[in-house]
Amino acid sequence: MNKKELKILVAKSLEEGFTKLKSIVSGDSSLFDNLILAESRYNDLLREINNGVLSPIEKNIEMNKIRGATIYIINQLESLDPVNEHKELEEIVAKINETNLDSEEELGLYELEELSISSSQELAEILKRMAGDIRELGEKVRLDADKLKKLNKSSPNPNRIVVKKILSNTSKIMVNYGNRLAIEIPIFKEVSESSVNYAIQYISKLYELNIKDQKKEIHDFAAAIKELLGSAIESRKGLYELYESIKKTPGLTTDFVKAKKRVMNELDQYFSDYDDYLNKVTQLDKNIKAILLEIDGE
Repeated sequence: MNKKELKILVAKSLEEGFTKLKSIVSGDSSLFDNLILAESRYNDLLREINNGVLSPIEKNIEMNKIRGATIYIINQLESLDPVNEHKELEEIVAKINETNLDSEEELGLYELEELSISSSQELAEILKRMAGDIRELGEKVRLDADKLKKLNKSSPNPNRIVVKKILSNTSKIMVNYGNRLAIEIPIFKEVSESSVNYAIQYISKLYELNIKDQKKEIHDFAAAIKELLGSAIESRKGLYELYESIKKTPGLTTDFVKAKKRVMNELDQYFSDYDDYLNKVTQLDKNIKAILLEIDGE
């Protein structure tokens, strides 16, 4: 099982992820110590959930923290031994779907409203954090690009040692960004899916209870979804500009080529998840508009 498959597994089920990782990570390593600590926190969290100590919102936040720590451990793995792989990913996912720890019972309107708002707020924080990382990367890469331009202007054959030093710095920055993306993407995927699912359940519950008495709530919710969709589209534009900029940058050194590939692979995955999220929110927006046409016409 490769790193990508492990991350998908952790996003689906922490329990299955811990089991798989313990069969891969050496028991003598510091990574194994970190893994045991993460699993211990997970078990403590399950007890707190069973005892009713945590609200659904607090539960989601703590789960995502543990997932982030576990994905960081996966990123530190230098190699994965295929001999340790006893199951296909599809079989594992099927098992997880049968016994999903995070499955929710049918919720009431107030709980759905609370979860819809909290998951949207959590998603907004994730997007804000990722946008900040993008800006930081863009600024640092531009600074190094400006240095290279000045060198090229000053001489038709700039000092290769200086050029390599600048590109080495850029490569490190890009690798660090790729590592952060690898942690953030599975969390973004889970929270974005939860956000849309809670929103769908909430609007459906409003419609189900009494559509005539819920006009204001649906109008307010429609406005919030419209604003969310607009900001998500704008955020994607900025991300795509960075993507194209990195894509066009020539690979002058081996380190830079590796760093570029690392970032491009993570961004490709992010675009895939981001576009899936945008499609779902767009469809949700259309459904809400259809409901508004119905209730405003009554």
